[in-house]
Amino acid sequence: GKEFTNDEISGVEDKIQDFEIPKKRVWKKPDNVMVVNGSPHKKDGSTYFYLQYLIKGIERTGAKVEVVDVYDREFIVEPCRGCLACWTKTNGRCVIRDDANRLIEKINDAYLTIYAFPLYIDSVPAKLKALFDRVFIIVAPVFVPYHNLTRHPLWETKERYMALFSICGLPEIEHFKPVVETFKGMARNSHRPLISTILRPGAESFTAPPYRNYLEKILLSLEQAGTELVEQGKVSKKILKSISSDYGVSKKLWRTYANLNWFLRTEE
Repeated sequence: GKEFTNDEISGVEDKIQDFEIPKKRVWKKPDNVMVVNGSPHKKDGSTYFYLQYLIKGIERTGAKVEVVDVYDREFIVEPCRGCLACWTKTNGRCVIRDDANRLIEKINDAYLTIYAFPLYIDSVPAKLKALFDRVFIIVAPVFVPYHNLTRHPLWETKERYMALFSICGLPEIEHFKPVVETFKGMARNSHRPLISTILRPGAESFTAPPYRNYLEKILLSLEQAGTELVEQGKVSKKILKSISSDYGVSKKLWRTYANLNWFLRTEE
């Protein structure tokens, strides 16, 4: 029967920070950038083939890049248990003792984190999703307004940003829409603005001989994107378009080459 006021509940005074508002944001060029590689193929697949050029552009600015391969066999990430102990008992600490906690600490310390992954069933690979679920520990058990929505405040408010880098085998960029919306929600709820979405559809096909001239343009644009991302906190529309362009290749021709490629691979 006791009555409570908002003044007695810590966190309800949470406000939208200036760095969350593009017009008020003051970008500070980071000295270090965290890259979370969510590809099951780690550095041997198509994701990293493209990602390495983005990293090259970042390093050109003088910033250091740390790449963490989520699918490294020695990197253990258990699924979230949904026990809510981080809310009710431990004030933001997960009761699971594995490598996810260490990586989440690194991400929380990073000014800019880039999440890289291949598109899997309109979403992210399973182990990366397990990591995202565990990031729940950063939010506190309080509900506060965010524009016309509701979200949780953080246990620790800090200026941080995120970017999305993804590839897929299908040729249309529209396939990324669901995962982009997911990242927008993550950005809102983690108080960590999503400053760029760098997307490459039809990724595997553009490494084939007929498209090598286009591939060179894509890779150069990825380098430029890395440089712009670190120096300006965004990537120009022109560069993003160059990275994701179909370069006039017809879908009929694309499907012909792609089907032949997979037919030959299954015949080996």
